[in-house]
Parts: sequence; C-alpha cells; structure tokens
Amino acid sequence: MDPRLAELQRAAEQGDPVAQCELGIRHEEGRGVPRDYEQAAFWYKKAAEQGLSEAQYRLGRYYHHSMDTYESDVEAPKWFRAAAEQGHARAQYEVGVESDDAESVRWFQLAAEQGLPEAQFCLGDQYLLGSGVQRDYVAAVRWFRRAANQGLAEAEYALGKMCNEGWGLQQDRPEAAEWFLRAAKHGYEPAQEALGEMLAEGVALPQDPQELRKWSIAPDAVERWCPRCEDSPRPLLDGTCGSCGEQIAPRDTRSAEELGQAAQTMSTRYRSDVPCAVIAGAGLTALIAVLVVALVL
Repeated sequence: MDPRLAELQRAAEQGDPVAQCELGIRHEEGRGVPRDYEQAAFWYKKAAEQGLSEAQYRLGRYYHHSMDTYESDVEAPKWFRAAAEQGHARAQYEVGVESDDAESVRWFQLAAEQGLPEAQFCLGDQYLLGSGVQRDYVAAVRWFRRAANQGLAEAEYALGKMCNEGWGLQQDRPEAAEWFLRAAKHGYEPAQEALGEMLAEGVALPQDPQELRKWSIAPDAVERWCPRCEDSPRPLLDGTCGSCGEQIAPRDTRSAEELGQAAQTMSTRYRSDVPCAVIAGAGLTALIAVLVVALVL
C-alpha cells in the first residue's frame, strides 16, 4: 500500500475528520483504492458527524443521487443545509435550488458572493424574473456578467440576451454576439440559434463572419442526423454536428403525405418495367422476384 494512503487510513480510523473526508474522496474517485461509493459515503458520514462541512456537502450529494427516497428527500437536504450553514458555497447553492423563491435568493446570494458561477447565474435569473426579489435588470446584468466571466455557458447566453435587447444596460449587439459566440463554443444550443438569427437579420458585427457561421444554427436549418450523437444532433452552418464535430448530412424532412406520394410514384415506376403477363397472373411470388431484381438494378 502507498505509504501516504496507509497513513491516511490510520488517521481516519483514529477519528481525524479531515483524513476521513480525504479517504472518502479517494474511494469516490478511485485514487489509490478501488472506486467504491458506499465506502466513500461511510467515511464522509464519519467526518460529517464531526461537523466537517466538505464531508457534509459530499454526503448530501451522495444521498441526493440515492434511489432510496428517504435518503434523497430527507437525508440529502439535511446534510446540504448543515454544510450551507457553515458557509459551504456549493451546499448553499444546493439549498437555494430546493428552496422557495424568497429563501432561494438568500442562499444564492451567499454562494454567489463566494464566487460560485452557478449561484451567480441563478441569482441573476431571480432578478431578471422578479422571483423572490424585486425585478432589477441592472442587478441581473451584474450577476450574469460575473458568472459569464467564469465561463458558464448559460450566463454567457443570458448576458448576450441582455445586451441584445438592451435590458439593464445600453443595447450593444456586437457585444451580444461576442457573448453568444462564447456560449456557442461551449455547445450551448440557444446561443448557436441566437447567432444564426443575428446573421439572418444581417446585423453588422465586427466578429469574423466565418467564425460566426461556424458556430451558428440557421433559424430555418434543415434538421440533420448525426451518426455519432443520433438522438440530439445540433447542426451548424458549416455542416458539422455542434455536439461532436462529426460531418452530418441533411435528414429527409418531407411530410408523411409527401413521402407516401413519393413511395407510390416509385412503386409505379418499378411496376411499369414488369411485363403485363406477370402482373396479369404469373403469381405473387414471381412478381416479388421481378420487383427485387428491378430494385437492385
């Protein structure tokens, strides 16, 4: 055994909460030990019961994903709140997500002030919608910008939207395009669509047109099918999938009625090549055989 791991194990067994939490992390991540989520939770709980906020947060997260409804509905919120009350930013965010509008603002504010981008975005959204707080577009812009500056795609798009509409600041469409582009490069589909709409409108933008087109989805883009992603492709203007970069081809988007008419026309064409004697009475088997030959040819 790794000497450091052996030392960590001894300290954990002797009741050191920091060592217990670290040992739990190792089990969760499979670092130096086999990955074992139950062992991770075991050590997190040992440390959490001694008041270590990081362990309380991690234990809450473990219970949050549990299939046991008691653990997910009771234990997870309990440990998230215990960590949040000690100032753990991510735990504060989790408590905010599960709270009503008025209380969520308080928890998001606490986590946002510690620099957590997800909380900053959620707080901006609360101000934008006036949920649990008086609507304030200027405050919304401020929090969206803080989260966007940390690279959160949802915030980059939201800030772009504020710039594009002139909500909470002077309208600035070039800046809007810049934020949409940043979010689009993170694969955020609404931003890719927003860029496509700006290009379709012919908005004069200082950015490289090719770069904008590369990351844009046209408003009337033909639905495409990506052989790699299959169920959720994002077609970009350069013909690649926005999810994986695979070159993708247009999907047949004709209506069911149009497809039925096309199939009937195709069938009639193939039947016209079949001798009348066959159609008149040579039998179904012979007809199928002739149709198969016709299809191959």
